[in-house]
Amino acid sequence: MDFTREQSDAHLEAAWKEIIYRSVDVRFTSLLQEIFNLHEKKGRDYGTDEDPLANCRASADFGIPPWKGVAIRRADKWKRQKQYLSTGQLSNESFEDSLLDDAVYALIELILWREENISTPTSSSQAEFLWQKEE
Repeated sequence: MDFTREQSDAHLEAAWKEIIYRSVDVRFTSLLQEIFNLHEKKGRDYGTDEDPLANCRASADFGIPPWKGVAIRRADKWKRQKQYLSTGQLSNESFEDSLLDDAVYALIELILWREENISTPTSSSQAEFLWQKEE
């Protein structure tokens, strides 16, 4: 099923509202929204219209499977977090930004791992968004 950008945005907004009103910690759902927004924003800067994960796939040009390339990026975030835990400060990004980036990278790593190991679509344009209501 193909959605226009507006239909997709409306669909996602409705899904988020439904999630928020369930019996879950609102802070958690707020962070999910923040992670989504961060991914969408960075996808515009680093990805392409055809593939928002194009930059994450670039490690394949060097013989490194994309999911492993993302794992390396996550290791950089872990180093930053370790630095913060040791010193209480970071120079170039906040501790929160590092955690949010790591969360986004964890999801991207899972997507790319599944692409390599499980039959899944290779780009978001091929994916169909399905929201299932729990019974």
